[in-house]
Amino acid sequence: MKILVFSDSHGRPNNMQKAIEYHKDAQYLLHSGDGIKDIELLKNAPDNIITANGNFEDCFFSLRKEKNYETFEVCGKKFFMTHGHRYDVNFSMTRLIYSALEHNADVIIYGHTHRKHLEYISGEKLPFQRENGLYIFNPGSISRPRDDVYSSYGIIEIQGNGVLLSHGIIK
Repeated sequence: MKILVFSDSHGRPNNMQKAIEYHKDAQYLLHSGDGIKDIELLKNAPDNIITANGNFEDCFFSLRKEKNYETFEVCGKKFFMTHGHRYDVNFSMTRLIYSALEHNADVIIYGHTHRKHLEYISGEKLPFQRENGLYIFNPGSISRPRDDVYSSYGIIEIQGNGVLLSHGIIK
């Protein structure tokens, strides 16, 4: 199962379209906010699309939800997806991690920082010790990166019990 992950497209869907054309086998598309309306402009996007509002949607489109995250399951893995602005992700991952653990998540998807981030914390090192660890994943920005000259996106591959996270770039 292949999942494409986008964040922070900010009204610029062209790079998302390029990634979709390159990964035609993707079965899910996730967008963790700040440009979720850009998805409406995409061609040949996967049928399974899940989004979370960002601060861009909160401010400009009045789409503010009481719930600022989405939880869902794909291939037996529980995901916690949020934009991150309400969790202070520019300063610390603590609030985000605790919230994801409260929902028994296996994978956190977030955006907002416009910087790629990929981390795994083993179960015994988590605040609530458990058998399985926690993947933390930020695809970076597909339109306005702050950590590189190239726009980036995320790729999640789930095979059996394994999860593989990686970043792609658009030059």
